[in-house]
Amino acid sequence: MATPTANGTVGLLRCYLQEGYYPTGAPVNGDRLGYISSALLRSMAMASADPNVGSYTVPSYNIGWGRIDADSVLYFAGDTRKLIITDDTIGIATGEYKEQQFRVTSAIPLRVCLAWTDTAAAPSANPTLVNDLDLILRTPSFTFYKGNEYTGGQSEPNPAGRDSINVEECVRVNAPDTGVWSIRVSANNVATASRQSFAWTVTGAVEPVVIETHDVGMRQIIVPTDSVDSGDIVTPTASVYNFGTFPETFVVRLAIADGYWDTTSVTLAAGTADTVAFDDWTAGSVGTFAVTCSTELAGDANPGNDTATSSVEVFPSAGIEEGKSLPAVFSLDKVLPNPTGGVTNVRYGLPKPTAVNLSVYSAAGTLVRTIAAGTRNPGWYMAMWDGNDLRGRKVSTGVYLVRLEAGAFASTRKLVVRR
Repeated sequence: MATPTANGTVGLLRCYLQEGYYPTGAPVNGDRLGYISSALLRSMAMASADPNVGSYTVPSYNIGWGRIDADSVLYFAGDTRKLIITDDTIGIATGEYKEQQFRVTSAIPLRVCLAWTDTAAAPSANPTLVNDLDLILRTPSFTFYKGNEYTGGQSEPNPAGRDSINVEECVRVNAPDTGVWSIRVSANNVATASRQSFAWTVTGAVEPVVIETHDVGMRQIIVPTDSVDSGDIVTPTASVYNFGTFPETFVVRLAIADGYWDTTSVTLAAGTADTVAFDDWTAGSVGTFAVTCSTELAGDANPGNDTATSSVEVFPSAGIEEGKSLPAVFSLDKVLPNPTGGVTNVRYGLPKPTAVNLSVYSAAGTLVRTIAAGTRNPGWYMAMWDGNDLRGRKVSTGVYLVRLEAGAFASTRKLVVRR
């Protein structure tokens, strides 16, 4: 019964995250996770394992890391043992690392597990590990622990060796020091061309360390991003976000390479987003023009997210002609390919000048990405969605809705994304 028990428990871990129990310990609709990697579920399951099986000492070829126990990892309001998780879908390349701090508030046992989904090894390879990551924990007194370096049922302090075989690395400290700890995941070797994503789970008397920062940045250029006809008038818009921990007032600047530019001031509370509109732009010269939007904040902690770029193509005639005819009615044609795993093309037709909004939504009705907006002349148009959400992250497998709103006309197409 070990396999069905483990499967059922992992299902409960997934439900916990999907129903928004993390991080508060109570169901919060806004905390529901849409994408949950298998690496995260594995790291949670292994961190949950209780090593109280007979006289065995973990890690063991007989009992692994111990008996799976959801109550040992899931945090509910009022519990002493708490939970910190990270599901990093961007990943790291060889020589890179990512680090985070957390605070230990009492000496109950600390458990940490790193997991990643490796690429397939070559036939008959030994070892079969392709992408090799390392887990390192550092205590307030600068003692360090490495993943899977154990002695006597818990992690060995300051070990000389490292794990180069497994895609899961665990650390257990039965009586951890209180204070600020750091967890680091480093890429010893990522042999594939892409970065290696990963997830980690920390459970114990722990809490995140809130680092106060001033950080604002771009989410997305909404308009203009695809194509317009010469003479069209559109309102450039962009989405900005306050990634920091303070309310901020800052300047947002948008420029189009044909000579247009405008600035506006925005005030945002910490952790909130807003859509910014600029002065109208008239598409004049025919051609393809770069569009750049940036935030300007003195003392910004992360300049890397301050700028977003896109492009707009100005056509000499109304719309994109198909033969010599214009659409007789409003239409949203099929989205292709469907299912999709990458770029999706959306074709639509307008019989008269109309304000257009073409957006992708989740099955629950949450906005994922706006892919076309502004006033369009009559014609056939082709818009493209790259599969990213508002923050530039690839969306997860699932059903999405492509919706066109053009004046009083509205139409929706179903789109299946497979990863």
